[in-house]
Amino acid sequence: MIIKSIRVQNFRCVKDETLHCKNLTILVGANGSGKSTFLRALEMFYEPNAEYTEEDFYARDTSNNIIITVTFTNLTEEEKRIFKSYVENGELTVEKELTWPKARGSQKYYGTSLMNPDFQAFREAKGEDLRREYNKLRDISKYSSLPPYKNKEEAEEALKNWEQQHPEECTRQRDRGQFFGFKEVGEARLERFTRFILVPAVRDASQDALERRGSVVTAIMDLVVRKTLAQRKEIMNFQEEVNKRYKEIFDPSKIPELHSLEKTLSDLLKNYAPDTSVKLGWREDVKIDIPMPEADVNLVEDEYPSSVSRAGHGT
Repeated sequence: MIIKSIRVQNFRCVKDETLHCKNLTILVGANGSGKSTFLRALEMFYEPNAEYTEEDFYARDTSNNIIITVTFTNLTEEEKRIFKSYVENGELTVEKELTWPKARGSQKYYGTSLMNPDFQAFREAKGEDLRREYNKLRDISKYSSLPPYKNKEEAEEALKNWEQQHPEECTRQRDRGQFFGFKEVGEARLERFTRFILVPAVRDASQDALERRGSVVTAIMDLVVRKTLAQRKEIMNFQEEVNKRYKEIFDPSKIPELHSLEKTLSDLLKNYAPDTSVKLGWREDVKIDIPMPEADVNLVEDEYPSSVSRAGHGT
């Protein structure tokens, strides 16, 4: 199978756009046009537990869920057989929906499968209602061949088998597919047949924008900003005041606990060396250095600030 199209809804700078793909697809566009957004959306589609924040929702509106829809074509005979109930006109369409807040169950996969509308009441039922709704179906002549109810799992399997044998009685409906990591109706996983590997064509600017040893932004901040700040009179005076106050607070003569420990250790030591004692104090070379603030680098496009990691590589 290969990807035919990618539809992205409510993700970063994209409200609702569809990218139609060929065997070789090249994305060309101005900075901020959504090239990296589509690549990240596709990467998130392939990650069952993708990382995302409020900033990833279009206009930061978390009331509209992020939906990433991928349509696959050129399915092999094995793929058509395994995903039989989800395939239409030789194509397989899968949706991933991400909701907020991020929690267990906030990322779900859906497919469209052939389902009998008459079975909907059973599938929405719970507890004792499951048996009741199932028996109602068996009372209908065309469903009389369904086996007696034993449990929910076997009843659902019987309904699925009926749907596969009578596709003319079914319509396509959205169905939670559980394609990644879990068995679905075809007893297979989509990940067996398709993978996504992102190989950045350029250096990742988001890593350079982080404050850490060796990063570009750290080198620039040290050279242009922090070195100058350290020479400012008010900073130097503040540094001197902090160290002076530090010495006053930790003056050994003002710390009775230090003298108490000194006496205890000396008394213990005299049991073995009568002419020896312990003297406790502080090192004189202790100095408090005022830490300089770390940079928080954001890009502003169309008056909308966001972190560098959420911007395109060309920005």
